[in-house]
Amino acid sequence: MECDQIFYIEAEREDSLVRTVKKIPHRRRKSLHDLEPRLPSPHFCIHCSYLVNLARAFELRERGEGEYEIKMDPPMKKVLLVSRKRFPDLRDLLGL
Repeated sequence: MECDQIFYIEAEREDSLVRTVKKIPHRRRKSLHDLEPRLPSPHFCIHCSYLVNLARAFELRERGEGEYEIKMDPPMKKVLLVSRKRFPDLRDLLGL
């Protein structure tokens, strides 16, 4: 699978679910921590329980009280919460 097809990767216990345009995710028997170094940087950045392909991010929105979320490109349209701890790294990556 090509990295540009990935929208995000979601943690599920010790495994990971790779989310693409297809409705059924690809299960990987590796943690996000194990997968992150294998992905091209800086296109992927960790947010809580997610690794996000920033090239597939549609919008970064403020939720209020210093919280942010990322809305993914259509057809995914999933909204993922950005952890407060990781937001400064994301802001630097995006040049904000």
